[in-house]
Amino acid sequence: MQEQKFEQQQDFQSGGRQFQGPQPGQDFQGPPRRSGFDFKGFLGLIRNVKPRYWQLVVGLVLGLIATSMQLLVPKIAQQLINQLGHHVNMMLVVGVLALFVLSAIFSAVAGTTLGIFGENVVAKLRDFLWAKIL
Repeated sequence: MQEQKFEQQQDFQSGGRQFQGPQPGQDFQGPPRRSGFDFKGFLGLIRNVKPRYWQLVVGLVLGLIATSMQLLVPKIAQQLINQLGHHVNMMLVVGVLALFVLSAIFSAVAGTTLGIFGENVVAKLRDFLWAKIL
């Protein structure tokens, strides 16, 4: 009777759960290791769907142009701010605004082109997968 009460008290203190880890003398083995990412296989899969690389190139080039234009805006605006106490050159104001608007347009077209490229690749990969499954 006393033994049974002691076991119940131990179960209560330990939460009633048994330890499921390695037993004494056993080594702990974590989750199974996966092999590394197969980059060649991934590129082969992308090549199988035959993406429109011209969209990628156009998007990247437009993105680089937009980035360089966005980097020029603060440099030109610096000259504009330095002229605030003196006569303000309106051509400089128009130039800064035009450069800002053009960089926004180039950036939007670049983002849209890259988005369309990515969506096309994903759609073709999805079709390729369905063809393999069915």
